[in-house]
Amino acid sequence: MRSLSNVYKNRFFVTDSEKVPIPDVAFEDKKTALSPRGEDDPEFPQEPSGETAEPEAPETDAPEETTAEENVPSEPAEPQLWVPEHIESAQTPAVTKETIGEFYADELRELAAEVAQQAYYDALNKKKAELRDCISGVQSLMDELVRAQQQFIEDYTRELKYMATDIAEKMIFEHIAEDDLTLERLVMQTVSSVKNADWLNVEISERLVTLVDKINAELGKPEYNGRARVFPVAGTDGVCRVVTNEGAVVSSIEVQADNLRRAFRQLDQQDAERSEQY
Repeated sequence: MRSLSNVYKNRFFVTDSEKVPIPDVAFEDKKTALSPRGEDDPEFPQEPSGETAEPEAPETDAPEETTAEENVPSEPAEPQLWVPEHIESAQTPAVTKETIGEFYADELRELAAEVAQQAYYDALNKKKAELRDCISGVQSLMDELVRAQQQFIEDYTRELKYMATDIAEKMIFEHIAEDDLTLERLVMQTVSSVKNADWLNVEISERLVTLVDKINAELGKPEYNGRARVFPVAGTDGVCRVVTNEGAVVSSIEVQADNLRRAFRQLDQQDAERSEQY
């Protein structure tokens, strides 16, 4: 086989039914090179010149096994493009919103599920924070209520004895109005505390007539030796005063109640001072 100096190719794909003419000699001028599609090809380079010279026929030996069909140039076949197996040979359908939705349907569902779950957890955490704040507020109010209740009980306990004193005083006066002799024991105790005095005068409300008579009868006994007398005076029903040469002893109901309240206040003050120390 002769040596080939050049192989000329065209820009088209070669089909099985085509044969490529391969010259076995070099041309003196590239202008004389033959194109498989001829000089009419728009992509064939043309040199500008006034006249187009016909290329001289190259002196070549007869090609081996050349037939008449091989000498006749054939029309180039359509190029066969390779198409991957996973792509259908049919025309690709138009891209629309529906096709995109179908293609990404699974991913969209997963994304929607993730977004919904994240929104759920965000809302849950927000409600948890609100519930914690609400519970904390309720707990603060409950603590404040407990402190207020304890303070109320302490105040009530402290004031309860004063209230009991007021109630007792009113009940005594009501009982005196029903029975004059209610104060008999109180008057006789007061007289007994100063019976060794040189003289003594007992002052009782003039409205308690029965009590006045009763005390006169008691003071008229020999043991008092005429040193004691009863003097009815104007005033409340709770009046009980004994005057002696050493001074006066007041045992009226009002005074007794005031003395009791004063003693309670002193106890409260001592408790407050003791609490401040601790």
